[in-house]
Amino acid sequence: MVDRHKVITVGGGPAGLLTAANIRGPNVVVIEASTRPGWPPHCTGLVSPDTARRFGVTDAITEVYREAVFLDDEFREICRIDGSPLAVRLSRPLLEEALAERVTSLGHRILYGTRVAEVSPSGCVSILGRGTICGERIVLAAGASPRFMRVFRAARCRVIPGFEIRVRLNARVNEDSFYTIHGWRVAPQFFAWLVPLRDGREALIGIGGSHPVERLEELIQRLHRIGVEVSSIESHRGGRIVLGPPAPSPLKGRLVGIGDVLCASKPFTGGGLYAISMLAGPLAKFIEHDDDQLLLETWNRLRSELKAQYILTRAARVFLPLWKLALRAVCSAAARGECRIDYDRHSSLVSCLTPRRGALRVGQEEAAERDSSRGLWFRAG
Repeated sequence: MVDRHKVITVGGGPAGLLTAANIRGPNVVVIEASTRPGWPPHCTGLVSPDTARRFGVTDAITEVYREAVFLDDEFREICRIDGSPLAVRLSRPLLEEALAERVTSLGHRILYGTRVAEVSPSGCVSILGRGTICGERIVLAAGASPRFMRVFRAARCRVIPGFEIRVRLNARVNEDSFYTIHGWRVAPQFFAWLVPLRDGREALIGIGGSHPVERLEELIQRLHRIGVEVSSIESHRGGRIVLGPPAPSPLKGRLVGIGDVLCASKPFTGGGLYAISMLAGPLAKFIEHDDDQLLLETWNRLRSELKAQYILTRAARVFLPLWKLALRAVCSAAARGECRIDYDRHSSLVSCLTPRRGALRVGQEEAAERDSSRGLWFRAG
């Protein structure tokens, strides 16, 4: 017996749920392997205020950050960017629970605890132990699944492991800022991060790249030596970090992709929520009206942004000293009001580097004047 639906969405994370929540009219069934929305939590959840608004779930915002502080692998401050606010943190469980309620309120169905065995380009999905369901369109929102990424020719996508812990701290850190740590000694393939929670008494500490657990243990020991002491580990999680480059197209026959399955993630600061928030609305309109113009226009703009981020990030990893100098110039230009930084649109960093007489020299001079003492950056005011 074949069950038929207008739209089948494989994956009930932010990508699948936000898409389904935007579809009016056609009936949608969402297939999700986990037994409840948002669990287990998958990512740190830092996004720009604009990205958070596109999700439209203000109750999922648990923290607001005024600035980002960039540190080298000796914990010396490279520079800081003020956004007032620059970023917010979305709780994945709260986000997905709210989106799931929105989806079901529209009359769509969500099948939790359901695993997909196979997806056919003809529009049918084989479910383990439950037979086959078919639809006019299948939305693949199943994360960084290699078999589904190959469908959209995203096989060249670079994916690295990541590991993050939630900890209690012995002393409060400045909760208005989050911190990223860059350098070959700490994370040669990506970076490490410390994101304060709960008024600076707790934090998320994570790292991306090969051997993330071992490298995170080393990072915790080094943080301890400069006064950031972990009193207990509350939880931990591992996952995949998608770095790019993005897929050529989100369409393949009856299949349409969104999220990590398209290798659509920010390679510099990491995370796929920005791309999901940009693409979900146009994808829903494509399904409703069977007109791919808006979807492809949006994807091409988004893909150009992510490809530029990918190229710049690869260059930054190779030419780290020059990257630090350029980043200082960016921070200086932003501080003088000459450009605006968007946490999710990394091309906004490039606008701060448009030719200005002495821009790099100014960044270098300001860096020399900055207090580079280790450990001062984290202290609460």
